[in-house]
Amino acid sequence: MELILQPFGQPPSFLRRSIRQMLGNRSFEKFVFCSAYVKRSGVDGLADLLSRRKGAVTIYAGMNNRVTSYQGLARLLDCGTELYVFDMGIPNRVFHPKLYLGWGPRNGDLIVGSSNLTDGGLSRNIEAALRWSLESTDVAPGGVVGRIEATFLQIGKSSPKNCFVVSSRGDLDALLAEGMLEGEDLTTVSGRPKRSGQAIGAPAIRLPMDKGRGGGRSGTGRHPGASVGTNGGDFPRGTLLWRKPGLRGTDAQWPPTSNTSPTGNLRFAQARFRYRGRQIDHRSYFKRVAFGQLTWVKCGDTETASATFRIAKLGTVLGTFKLKISHAPKRIAHQGNVPTVLHWGTAIKTVRRARVKGMTLNLFGPVQDGVYAIEFT
Repeated sequence: MELILQPFGQPPSFLRRSIRQMLGNRSFEKFVFCSAYVKRSGVDGLADLLSRRKGAVTIYAGMNNRVTSYQGLARLLDCGTELYVFDMGIPNRVFHPKLYLGWGPRNGDLIVGSSNLTDGGLSRNIEAALRWSLESTDVAPGGVVGRIEATFLQIGKSSPKNCFVVSSRGDLDALLAEGMLEGEDLTTVSGRPKRSGQAIGAPAIRLPMDKGRGGGRSGTGRHPGASVGTNGGDFPRGTLLWRKPGLRGTDAQWPPTSNTSPTGNLRFAQARFRYRGRQIDHRSYFKRVAFGQLTWVKCGDTETASATFRIAKLGTVLGTFKLKISHAPKRIAHQGNVPTVLHWGTAIKTVRRARVKGMTLNLFGPVQDGVYAIEFT
């Protein structure tokens, strides 16, 4: 075992050279790399060897972390790697391992430390890592290599909305459009983004330490079954997907006169909301992004989906309801009209009793129990 303490014990770029040596070892047949952050600068320093190992390298990369870039992942695809992206689906947790593994039938190398797949991580930053030379027992079935492979494969199988394969530029285009990736040079992205099949706001991944804790943003949220009337403001919330301040009486289900019936609907307007730094296009955002992971059923010109919502006012949970969402482009008679609508359904009495006219409605993505949250503040 060797301690790498770059640049004190070893010169700058020592980690990059070490990984290049691993990729260049002819006795190694397979590689698994894991990195929280990926940038084009980091991949460029390994690209020639990654291309020679086309089909032999599997990479797990974190996303939705304000660092991993479209260009970095695109470079990995160009090199022929098998690329998985990983999103924890919860604001205060990130996919954070840095691991570089290569092996063959008789031996292998393993580097575990602080270095991301970026130029800074591999060559310029102060980084620490341990490097092991693996023996035949380590690469044999049941050894450390097999356990590492099995762990990441199991995560992908058990949490397919958090960890999934990216196989094309079209997939990356969709992730960039949804704010899951950063753009180092947006002029390199061409064509209209396509859906990757994976939606933003993935459910929070459940970890072994979460067992019995009931979920939530940091494991402190209460179980949904005990949510009604809960106070304290710590009920489970996912990513903020939309905010509408100053609710009108029509949205709050308090019509202007007693002779007017409540609409029963909440119109998903633009409301000048910005997601991941970009102003949303309300004509497509709610169906493709905010509720993109739902199953939509088409009937004529209208598509509908159902989701469970936890509704709260100032941190007090009022109830949990299964509600319908409908999307009909025909509703756009002219610019500014709203095609996507939430139908309050069984929640309408609860919303009326809460008297939320004039308040701000906050829509949060689902957490690990798959429930969206609406909080009036």
